[in-house]
Amino acid sequence: MRQPLRCYTLYALICGVAATPVWAAQPLSLDDAVNLAMRRNVAARLAQHDVQRARAAVQTARAALLPSLGLQAAYIRLDNDRLVSGRVALADNQVLGNVNLTLPLVQPVAWGTLTEEHGAHRVAQQSLRETRRQVGIAAAQTYLAVVTQWRLLDAAKHARDTARAHFEFAGERFGGGVGNRLDVLRADEEYAGSEALVQRTWLALKQVQEALGVLIDADAPYDIELVWNLLPPLPLPEQAQREAERGRANLAQRRAELTLTQLRLDHFSRRFWPTLTLTGGPFYQQPPTLTVPRHGYQAQINLSLPLFDGGLRYAERHANQAAVAQARSRLEYGLQQARSELRVAFAAVERAHRALTASQRGEQSAALAIELTQEAYKRGSTDNLEVIDAERRGRDAATAAIGAEDALHRAHLDVLIAAGIFPVL
Repeated sequence: MRQPLRCYTLYALICGVAATPVWAAQPLSLDDAVNLAMRRNVAARLAQHDVQRARAAVQTARAALLPSLGLQAAYIRLDNDRLVSGRVALADNQVLGNVNLTLPLVQPVAWGTLTEEHGAHRVAQQSLRETRRQVGIAAAQTYLAVVTQWRLLDAAKHARDTARAHFEFAGERFGGGVGNRLDVLRADEEYAGSEALVQRTWLALKQVQEALGVLIDADAPYDIELVWNLLPPLPLPEQAQREAERGRANLAQRRAELTLTQLRLDHFSRRFWPTLTLTGGPFYQQPPTLTVPRHGYQAQINLSLPLFDGGLRYAERHANQAAVAQARSRLEYGLQQARSELRVAFAAVERAHRALTASQRGEQSAALAIELTQEAYKRGSTDNLEVIDAERRGRDAATAAIGAEDALHRAHLDVLIAAGIFPVL
């Protein structure tokens, strides 16, 4: 049974390498990954189209306040001339033409609509910034996940190499007549489990690399550039709160929404104002009639005053009042949430620092315990189970240290996000 076990382990390693596809991932820095995602992500591009539509709506509202000029022409064929007292009133063939100029003089509702569309355009711009912010946050978090998976893969490989060295030494001892077969089997089990962990960690790495590529809207995985200073430095709590209330994109969006709803409410009274329009222009008619000469001009001023509309305007005012109250509540809630996120993020950074210090101390102690246990095993003063237990504890301690470092990075990132400092829009 000894030889088949070794063959099985070797077969698993060979198959694992052979089944591993060539998966080249392009390396990116954190800033490049975030900027590419904010510029190329589908959600950001859709929000950009919303801004363009809002800009077109502003142009449409402005067009209602500008003069319009039109040309009209017509040919009329009658069966016979129309006579009045023996004179032709309408000829059997007529050619008509006129130029029509319309000039809005007093259009209070259209004035308010233009102002509201400007407000809607600002809301769309702030929505674009918020969408880019969310995409940038997702890209940064995925980037950190790639960093963590690389470190987990390195730790898994180190644990596998340690288990392999122990397995080979146990086999040499057994081949030399020292130790027993059970030690070899246990070492081989630990070695196989470590190799399986390497393969699972490798797959998890490729998955997050692909996720980073999807965020960047690229049909390829993306990797990281290993740098020491991954994130900007932390601000002071007071500075972070000021930056959050002033610069966070989601709060700016809610302020723009509140301004827009307040504008719509303020423009309610304009629906009671009259409208005044000037219309006129030259005309041509061939042949002339008794009442219409061959050419001339006409002008008309139209005054319109709404008197009763079944209560529609008052219903719109009630709806706008509710919209203003909702927008104000959303803004107040957003400010409270931002302050809460900052407090939690700063507390998380402090606790993550402590957890990382403890985890690193535990990792160092576990590594030293592996060395001492292996030396004792080689001298014969301890058994195989203690070596395997030390290796597992060392692997767990290394994984815990990596997890603590990842938690610190994410808490650091959460502070920058809550303060509105990251990402830079």
